[in-house]
Parts: sequence; structure tokens; C-alpha cells
Amino acid sequence: MDGSPKKMNSLVNMTAGRKKSNENLDWFLSRPSKILVGFPSRPKNLYDSMTPTRTIQSFIDAKKENLSPSEEVWNSLKGFRKWNEPELIGLRNASGYYPDIYFEAGMDETIAKLLAKFQERVVPHKF
Repeated sequence: MDGSPKKMNSLVNMTAGRKKSNENLDWFLSRPSKILVGFPSRPKNLYDSMTPTRTIQSFIDAKKENLSPSEEVWNSLKGFRKWNEPELIGLRNASGYYPDIYFEAGMDETIAKLLAKFQERVVPHKF
């Protein structure tokens, strides 16, 4: 590089810019993380801990091995009213083989009502 003042100033400005961005990065990294601080090791809401599909599969696996389903499975089953249509159909199908998956009285009627709501959303169409 020739030593002209114009080129030297641009080189100094580029170096200063990098230094400033490094200072910003150092400052950012030195701050405590808000993402990881304060979160419990277990989820607060146990209904969110298992997917509906995994819940049903865990229930079936436990019954096949003549074990009692875990508390996590039972807690997840309690949230069946928030499940989507395929999971509700799977729950209903599983009840044919393992009727004790219905832990509340009238659970089959509740599932039927929820499935009817899904059917109401289907819009007929013509091609």
C-alpha cells in the first residue's frame, strides 16, 4: 500500500469499525443469558411434555408389558380436549383394544363431539 493519507484514513476507519463491533460482541456475550436463566428442568405444564401420539403409544406399550402407565402419560391424557383430529381418532381406536384408556366417564361422547366439530369445519367443494 502506498502511504497516501486518504488510503491510511480508510484503513484506520475499517480497523476502528472492527474494533467497535468486537466490543459490542464482547459486551453482548458478557451479559447473562435471559434464555436459559430461570427455566425449570421440568416443564411447568405436564400437558405439554408429551405429544398426543407418544402418549397413546406409551399407554399401549405399558399395557402390553402389564405395567401401569406413568403419571406423565395420565397427565398428558387429561389434555385430550386440546388434541387434533388424527390424535382423537387414534385415542378412540386405542380404546377398542385398551378400554381403560378412557379414564373419565363420558369420554367417548366428548371425543365424538370434538370430532363432530372438526367435521363441521370441512368445506364441501366442487371441481
